[in-house]
Amino acid sequence: MHDQLVKVEIFKKDGAKETWAYRYDALGRRISKGRLKENGNAEPLSDGLRDNACLKMQGGKDILDSEIAFLWDGSHLLQETHSDGLYTYIYTDQDSYEPLAQIRDWRNEEETKQSIHYFHCDQIGIPREMTDKDGNLLWFRDYYGWGKLKSETNVTETAHQPFRLQNQYCDQETGLHYNFFRYYEPDAGRFVNQDPIGLWGGENFYQFALNPQKWIDPLGLAHVPAPSSLPGFPTAAKVKAKTPVQGGGGLRKRWKLPSGCILEWDSQHGEVEMYDKTGKKHLGAFDPKTGEQIKGPIKGRKVKP
Repeated sequence: MHDQLVKVEIFKKDGAKETWAYRYDALGRRISKGRLKENGNAEPLSDGLRDNACLKMQGGKDILDSEIAFLWDGSHLLQETHSDGLYTYIYTDQDSYEPLAQIRDWRNEEETKQSIHYFHCDQIGIPREMTDKDGNLLWFRDYYGWGKLKSETNVTETAHQPFRLQNQYCDQETGLHYNFFRYYEPDAGRFVNQDPIGLWGGENFYQFALNPQKWIDPLGLAHVPAPSSLPGFPTAAKVKAKTPVQGGGGLRKRWKLPSGCILEWDSQHGEVEMYDKTGKKHLGAFDPKTGEQIKGPIKGRKVKP
């Protein structure tokens, strides 16, 4: 793991200081964050595989004043565990990062309780409102153009809504948005660390998206514009686009081979996805320059013929 945030020291106007530490798994996914007690220490150590913020114990006592743990399903945030309960997230579909519902589990002295809350998102998947199962408003907010929070209203004290732009988790302590592979600064509309895929993501290593009202970047990987032609598929002919870009931004560029197979541009990864002529069978992802297959088929993925 490289170029990940592991420790933050926050100096407040009243002279107080807070220290936060962040931990990641072997895949670079953030698995916890915590505020250290006043005399706690977090030292970056190496386990031979990755650098991490290892939280040392002092005299057998926990040095964390508070901690939030995260559980992932691939690149989707599945659960977060707080001292006051567990939050589980459901998305609109398996290929989307647009949140659909939040299930909250918590316990009091007498029993365990559960409630379900629903997200109401705009055209690019930003949550604008949250309601309970009966449609009662729990939370609502407004944003500036690049995802910065303009205003927020918690109708109930227990409302918890950390999402901003798709797959961005807002860290209240820093104001940064954790965007899976890197961190996003909403004031600047840019990432604070470089694109991990380097020049494959374009010449601008810190760019988020050309137009945040159309484009999303759920993994922190800048989108790759569709090419005018496919050198790896010289017989491919451009045809009418039919598949919407995930999260908005028009339709995916499409070509067809003489065999009838459908090719569509994946702007998130800079790859060509291939389907059979019916569009019901995904055949894998291919390098647009060489035509070599770089990813296998995904069961259940399909497009309009």
